Amino acid sequence: MAIDLRGQTGQQVAVEPDCADALVFDGTTKTFRCGGEVDGVTVPFDVTIGGSADPLYTMKITQLQGLILASAVLDAWAEDYAGSSEKLSCDGAIPEVAVVPFGKDTGLRCAAGTRIQTLRVTDSGYLF
Repeated sequence: MAIDLRGQTGQQVAVEPDCADALVFDGTTKTFRCGGEVDGVTVPFDVTIGGSADPLYTMKITQLQGLILASAVLDAWAEDYAGSSEKLSCDGAIPEVAVVPFGKDTGLRCAAGTRIQTLRVTDSGYLF
């Protein structure tokens, strides 16, 4: 199974969910709360499995919390401010890896020149 974390890591991430035994299609639509480990932290997600199974069933994976990867945050900053000579500095170390609520203030304040930015994570990536 793969969780689409392209907005946060630049790629899909294959995980072995902790609910694999429950993900058996029996003809009914069911939703399971699962967790997938990425770089040592567990990212929570819901998996809905259902459909007619004639001939296919459907599976929808919804990530429930955001993932911070320090290297991906720095890459996103560089991409957002390409061509700028301003370096990013933060009031604390960007965690190597952490799970945070979507859209909420992560507590990380970063600056480049005179701009002070608050880092937020959405399902499509990082917002500064």
